[in-house]
Amino acid sequence: MTIAQFPVPPIVKNVTVRAAPARAFALFADDLARWWPLSRVHTGPDPADCAIEPRVGGRVFERSADGRETAWGTVLAYDPPHRLAFSWIVELPAGVGATGRDEDAIVRAIPNARICIAEIGRLLDDRTWLAGDALSLADLLLAPQLSMFAQAPEDAQILQEHENLNRWLARIEARPSVQATTWDRLLERVAAAA
Repeated sequence: MTIAQFPVPPIVKNVTVRAAPARAFALFADDLARWWPLSRVHTGPDPADCAIEPRVGGRVFERSADGRETAWGTVLAYDPPHRLAFSWIVELPAGVGATGRDEDAIVRAIPNARICIAEIGRLLDDRTWLAGDALSLADLLLAPQLSMFAQAPEDAQILQEHENLNRWLARIEARPSVQATTWDRLLERVAAAA
C-alpha cells in the first residue's frame, strides 16, 4: 500500500495546564485511556482500552474487549516530559480501485454508516462539542472523518439527516486551522512542491 505524503506543516496544539511538566506529560501519554472519551470515540466494536507505546516507533492504538488492537498512529518523538509527537494513519482499504471507490463495499457499509452517524448524533445531542464545553481532541479527530464522509453523495445524504452534526461540522470547518488544511489547500501545496 502507498500512503500519500503531503508537505504540510504539522498541526501543533499548545495547552496550558496547572501541573508540573512531568505530571502533565505522564497523564497525557502514559494514561491515554483515562482522559480519551473511548466509549464515544473509537474505531472498532466494544472498545476496552487505548494507549500510547512509550517509544519512538511505538503505536497509538485501541484494544477491543476481545483483545484485537487497531493502530491509530505511530509515535514519532518521545522525550518525556518535553516532547511527544505522533502520526495518525489515514489510508484507503485494500481492493479500492483508481477511482477510490469500491461500490460493493459502499452498498454493504451504508446500513452500518447510518447506525454510526445516528449514534454520533445522539452522543453529541445539543452540545456544542463532543467531550465537554470546549473543543477537544475528540472533536479534532472526528471532524476530518465526518468531513470526508460528507464528500460522497450517499454519505452526505445520511449526514443531512442529523442537523446537530451538520452544525457541529460547520463550527469545526469554520476554524482557521481547519481552513488552512482543506483538501484544496493541501492539493495546492502538493502541486507547488512538485
